[in-house]
Amino acid sequence: MGTAKSDKNFEELPIAKGVGPYNVNQFRIQFRLPTPIVFKGSRREEAIKMVASDFLSLFPFYFNGTHAVMKENVASVDWGDKTFLTQKTLRFVLDAKVKGFNAPDAHSDWVYLVWKNLDKSGFKGFAAQTLRRKFAETPDYFMPRIGRAVNVLHVLAGRRSWIVSWANAYKGAKAGQPAQSNQRATSDGTICVLETAAVERDSSMAVSPMEWLLDARDALVTIWCTQLYNYVLSKNHWISDFSPTVFQTDDGDKLWVKDSKSPCYYRMKSFTKEEELRKHGWVKNLLEMHPALADQLSSPQLKTG
Repeated sequence: MGTAKSDKNFEELPIAKGVGPYNVNQFRIQFRLPTPIVFKGSRREEAIKMVASDFLSLFPFYFNGTHAVMKENVASVDWGDKTFLTQKTLRFVLDAKVKGFNAPDAHSDWVYLVWKNLDKSGFKGFAAQTLRRKFAETPDYFMPRIGRAVNVLHVLAGRRSWIVSWANAYKGAKAGQPAQSNQRATSDGTICVLETAAVERDSSMAVSPMEWLLDARDALVTIWCTQLYNYVLSKNHWISDFSPTVFQTDDGDKLWVKDSKSPCYYRMKSFTKEEELRKHGWVKNLLEMHPALADQLSSPQLKTG
């Protein structure tokens, strides 16, 4: 990735300028769309487009989970009141708990939409790039200079992506044998997958202690599993509780973990160097499905999968 883009409001935080290990994570929920739209042909393509478009347009609604049928998230997000290079932004705020105690909302994380595919063939979805803001927010005025310098940073440098697809379209997809005999086999192609994945690093050495205080790993799982679950809850879709290995197999099968609070699955792994990513087939598959994540990396082999 080249020089970080910048305007009067923000500056990109590219992964190349981050610190520490490269953290790869993938969160997924599987569900069945209503039967009338799962037939062959263009209607299947339109169905995926519909899901992706709806998920993006109502992103804060599904993330925040304040509707009665949803789960309220531990963080909140709204569309930003400022753009970055004419693109929409999102402003995240974590309902912070410092080792079990409530903390004031003194920090916000901003991102902008760096990639979107709702019409072309392939996986439908969008991606966001983390930002450093150049303007002050109220908590900044009560911080020392060094505190303000850290507070304007998104805690992460890199990108997160969201995609929607039919389960049998994934690389490594297979016809599985669900454990419950009363459920339809996965080979009929009616199972849809909504997932979010990221390749990211800490944006500064100064944010690492803050991540420890806020139990960042647990918060990460809760935040993204809650958002995915809220989408399916809001639509009242039938949820597939099968492991992703029923639908897809790769060398990262053993990394999948079932979330304890939702029917989502996730896997995570950290790599000391970017070059280590190419040694793992599941990471290559992930980068092919999420092109915006691949584009931020410097290694040509990783960009092409």
